[in-house]
Amino acid sequence: MTRVKDEPDGCDWTLDLTQISAYCPALTPSCLQTLAEAASVCLEEQGHPLSVRIALSGFVKGYAHVIRGEVTDQIRRTYADPGEATEWGACAIAIGLIRVLTPSAVISRSYVGTGCDYWIGQGDPIPFHRQARLEVSGIRSSNGAEVRKRMKLKINQLKVTDGSYPAYIVIVLFSTPEAHMVKL
Repeated sequence: MTRVKDEPDGCDWTLDLTQISAYCPALTPSCLQTLAEAASVCLEEQGHPLSVRIALSGFVKGYAHVIRGEVTDQIRRTYADPGEATEWGACAIAIGLIRVLTPSAVISRSYVGTGCDYWIGQGDPIPFHRQARLEVSGIRSSNGAEVRKRMKLKINQLKVTDGSYPAYIVIVLFSTPEAHMVKL
C-alpha cells in the first residue's frame, strides 16, 4: 500500500492485493496470496469492481483505493465458506493498512490464547520483536450497529490479554466497503 497524492478518485492510499507480499515480507507469499484471494472473493460477491474505494475511519480517516484480483470459478469454489473467506479477506486488508498507516508491519501470526491474530513490529522480522498486537475481524454485509458491536467485543477481548503491548483493531465491512480502525 502506498501513499498517493492527487489520486483521481479522491483516495489517500492505494493497496494492490495482487502484490500483497510486498507489504508483509515476514509471512510467506502463499499465505498472503490466500488472504488476498479471499478478499477478492468478498469484494466481488458484494458487487465491487476490480478497483474499489474503501472508507477508513478511526485513528486514520480517509479513503484507500483497493485493487483486487480477478475471481474465477475455481477461486470461488476454494473460498466457498463465507465465514472463513470473510475473516481471511479482512486479514489481507488489515495487513496492508497496518503497513502504510503505522511505522510497523505484521511480523508473525499469533496463536490461540493470546487474544490477537498477529504480532506487529518494526525492522527485520528475525529476530522479531513484538511491539504491538493486531486483532482483525471481517463482516461480509451488515450495518453500523454490527460494526460497533464487533468493535466493543474486540476491545474487551484485548483488554483481558497481555496489556503490556499496544493493540490495533481493524474491522473490515465488505458491503460498503469500509475499514474501522482503533489503536489501544
